[in-house]
Amino acid sequence: SMKKTLKYIIICVVVAGLMTGSFFGGYFLRAKTDQDIVSLKFVLDTYKKYYLEESDDYIRIMAESLLDRYSAYYSKEDYEILQKTAKGERAGIGVSFYSNTSTIASVNGNSPAENAGVKAGGTIVGITYDGKDYEITDYSSLSETLSPIEKDVEFTLKIDYSGEISEYVLKKAEYNETFVKYMDENGAYRFADSKENVGQIEFTEWDNGEKTQIPRDVGYIQFSAFNGQADGLFGAVGQIKYALDKFKEDGRSKLIFDLRNNGGGYISIMRDIASHLIKGTTGEKQVVAKAIYKDASVENFYSGKVDYDSFGYKQIVFIANANSASASEALMGAVFDYDEDDIVKLVLEPFKSGDAYIYRTYGKGIMQTTFINNGVGDALRLTTAKIYWPVSIKTIHGVGLTKSLLGDKCVEAEPDKGDYALKTAIKLTEEIT
Repeated sequence: SMKKTLKYIIICVVVAGLMTGSFFGGYFLRAKTDQDIVSLKFVLDTYKKYYLEESDDYIRIMAESLLDRYSAYYSKEDYEILQKTAKGERAGIGVSFYSNTSTIASVNGNSPAENAGVKAGGTIVGITYDGKDYEITDYSSLSETLSPIEKDVEFTLKIDYSGEISEYVLKKAEYNETFVKYMDENGAYRFADSKENVGQIEFTEWDNGEKTQIPRDVGYIQFSAFNGQADGLFGAVGQIKYALDKFKEDGRSKLIFDLRNNGGGYISIMRDIASHLIKGTTGEKQVVAKAIYKDASVENFYSGKVDYDSFGYKQIVFIANANSASASEALMGAVFDYDEDDIVKLVLEPFKSGDAYIYRTYGKGIMQTTFINNGVGDALRLTTAKIYWPVSIKTIHGVGLTKSLLGDKCVEAEPDKGDYALKTAIKLTEEIT
């Protein structure tokens, strides 16, 4: 149901500092003439002096009361964590959950949970820790039990997968998140910590439990988020390029690019990845998205140097669902807009709403910019622009990618047992010789 649909908040960061001296100097100059500033100071002073239920977090409360759901205020500590996350530096077990439940929505690449074998779709029903068994019934009981467990202390998760209970032993830890998995006829691969070279990431074979047979001329990439701004294989761009190089070196010609549950991320990552997927003159840069700001000014976002022709694509098939958002939708829009060879398709996985199945992506066609208060270290992320596709100048905000938008380039996968969306994508590749 829609209640279980993941709510991903997508961040496009552009750093813009505010000079501390000029900020406060300007305040005293404007205070006598700007009624808003005078009133704001009155509200703050009166609140702090008299309000019975005063909160130490009043700046956040005031800021967020003004903002849409994609914008946010970050304290200095929050912003430091955000910066680490942007690079792929994480801490914990690496699992996210559907709202107010203990059902696993996703497992981060290279996390303690993934390395222990935990997979999405199961429900955590118990935790064994320090010789005691704890029953888990919802997210609240999960958080209360899991939060006090210290880093590097071993515990056991009991997870119910369709009536079968599996147990996984793991520890909380700091880890470098990875974002790309790859499958072909020879097996499955992922990026993970090197067992031989400590502190390095490597591309390794992986038993992910998939039984789907990938055809000989097909390479399959699963991409979880447009995060990971670090260089090389520590970053999403490096991981995608490495997987595509394997695709090319092994002589594959049909690419399945899975963006299901990819809620987006940094537009800079989208731009670099697009350079490998959009038709254009080799070595030149193409516009991959347009942003229109509050003052009606337009900014063009360019790809890296295009190398599309080097991969010899016969077909590109995207897979997406209701949780494919923002940068995911922008990437697909750019690839469709430059599809001069008419080889790009989209398979939509349905989500159930009542008794009906609905086919669309999330529908986020707006961009956020993060402004930093250099004097304090806190930050404000604001919705600043609407995003349009580069050639057709379409926006999918509030609508998403649908069959009505794409026509016969979009295929709606029938509900079925197993991974029906991937099966549908494979079937499309088999129709091309």
